Amino acid sequence: MCADIDELVLRTTDLDRQMLTIIPATVDRPGTICLSGEALRGIVSGFAAGAQVRLEADAASGRCVVASGRSRYRLAIEPADQHPDLGSADGTSFDIPGRVLKNAVIRVSFAAATMQDRPHLWGAHLDIVQHEGRPHLALVAIDSIIFSRQILDLPTGRTDMPGVTIPTEALATLARMAPDDGDIRLTVTESLIGAIVGETRFVSKLVEGKFVDYQRLLPQLSRRSVTVDRGAMAAALNRFGAIDEKGAGISVQPGENVLILSGAHASLGDAREEVEAEILRPDFGFGVSRARLAHVVSKFAGEHVLFDQQDPSSPIRVLGVSDADRGHDALLMPMRIGASSLPAAA
Repeated sequence: MCADIDELVLRTTDLDRQMLTIIPATVDRPGTICLSGEALRGIVSGFAAGAQVRLEADAASGRCVVASGRSRYRLAIEPADQHPDLGSADGTSFDIPGRVLKNAVIRVSFAAATMQDRPHLWGAHLDIVQHEGRPHLALVAIDSIIFSRQILDLPTGRTDMPGVTIPTEALATLARMAPDDGDIRLTVTESLIGAIVGETRFVSKLVEGKFVDYQRLLPQLSRRSVTVDRGAMAAALNRFGAIDEKGAGISVQPGENVLILSGAHASLGDAREEVEAEILRPDFGFGVSRARLAHVVSKFAGEHVLFDQQDPSSPIRVLGVSDADRGHDALLMPMRIGASSLPAAA
């Protein structure tokens, strides 16, 4: 932290990400010190709301007093060279409504691969794509089984930008920073992404490596599809969780104006759910992970969702059919469901 004239500049970093904010302060003696951010946050967050906090560094003892009211702590001053400044992102900048960015991160980030499994897919990819005949922003996450994408309006005046992969932890920080009312300013370079909201600035390194060419993976919509009530589908999938085994699959098959969900647990029993549906072709049907399908459906907001699959071995494409889900879609890989995993016919 750096105290100068009438403000205190707080900067914290884990060497991959950095947050900086400026707060007003009464400064007796300008200077710069480095303290444990975790310890300082824990102490200050416990003080009463609106309480005045005094910081007083003593170079001779190597301690900094943190005091408020009758509380007094002495924290060790750490070497500043252990926490280098990542600098700031200086590249392509644009403003985006905070609520829009937050919603996109929520809808997409759950599908990101883990750092251990696929480090180059650990996060979400942001780039400019052609959608419905004109350029848009796209935020995309993908692992080996699931894919989620949110198409966003391209900011005014922006025509190009390097495609970048934002780490999962940085995505979470951006979602927390994004205001419900107002914009967040993003800056993108080949190696960093930065964000500014008011007096708070954030910068993060990007994921190294080439993101997959996901647009080649997106199947064209077919007539082999079904539309269901999203709330009813989500409720049925959640009830199914009562007999769910880790990684268990369920069968999703057409009935008479209904979609039939069925599956079984080795020891608990079996289940069957029926959800009213508009079915375009009677040969529609697939096996799928119950938990993953429930997770995908939960990210949509409109009244109905559409499931489309070109053939039984193809990915299942999920789309919203209302303005609440404009630009959002997902893909889910099917799985084989053995006869022993299904309940007996009613």
